[in-house]
Amino acid sequence: MKRYISLFSFIFISGYCLSQTGDINTIVVRKPKIVDTITTVLPPLWEPDTPAQFPGGQDGLSQYVHRHIEYPKKAMDDSIQGTVILQLTIKADGKVGNVKVVKSLGSGCDEAALDMAKGMPAWISAHHQGKHVESDVYLPVVFLVQ
Repeated sequence: MKRYISLFSFIFISGYCLSQTGDINTIVVRKPKIVDTITTVLPPLWEPDTPAQFPGGQDGLSQYVHRHIEYPKKAMDDSIQGTVILQLTIKADGKVGNVKVVKSLGSGCDEAALDMAKGMPAWISAHHQGKHVESDVYLPVVFLVQ
């Protein structure tokens, strides 16, 4: 938990950070205001030559989140804000599988983030030594009431 708090603090202060496997990119999506950050996490003994990517890159992911997530009415009414962190497995064929909440916010925010992620189109899978490989992606979705 402390790792996530430190990580998010650093991202929001600097806007850019390097993880053990590559860049962490921050996307700000306005609707009321949802922020998502993505990083690819792989086993520590190897790194892919190319990490998994959403079609269209960060811009494509930002547009997808913008169009497909709804800020839950209950969360808005109760001024609930915070972060839902999802873990997605990007299969070797690019399909999204095994979507689960690793940090919950409640008030319908978890379900909204899960619904958005489960409906995602196929990603461009990670590559290692010329082969498509499965990888895990952590997708924090920050819900902020303006």
